[in-house]
Amino acid sequence: MKIICRRFGLFVAFWSHPVVGLATSEVNPIPVEESLWIDTTTVGDGETRSSCRDWPSNCTMTDVLTGISWTRVLGRSQSWNEADASCGALHYNGLAGWRLPTIDELSSAFEHGASEHASKEWISELDMAAPYWSASVPDFNRSFAWYGGFGLNFSFYDLKSYKNWFVCVK
Repeated sequence: MKIICRRFGLFVAFWSHPVVGLATSEVNPIPVEESLWIDTTTVGDGETRSSCRDWPSNCTMTDVLTGISWTRVLGRSQSWNEADASCGALHYNGLAGWRLPTIDELSSAFEHGASEHASKEWISELDMAAPYWSASVPDFNRSFAWYGGFGLNFSFYDLKSYKNWFVCVK
């Protein structure tokens, strides 16, 4: 399978062996411009503007094309149920109503150049390749959930009891 990743302005193709549960799709990331992702970090009541640099614990980036806001990495090594509950209970940037992203939203973050905005405050370049839980559950078995990545376009499913990373969206 070919996985395409945009790094440092270049398109790079990776090849891997087929894996059970792999969802294949050919994705060609669109050209990245600075305006596709904006820093929408706020503090306190959610109305006071800040920035990821000034307030890294509240760092939020928004995909301008979808309007979806993404938190920083909030958890590593969490089951799907733990991640889903954490997002549902989250008050971040003074706002409630957060949730896990769908697998399509994770894919669109890759397509829209999220990896070009990697930072230690939001999601580091190394962390972009980690597996992140999605809210999407396969129809054939509700005991599984899909996960994917930001910096590499991949989608797999696994048991919800397995441990993956998570971010929340709004």
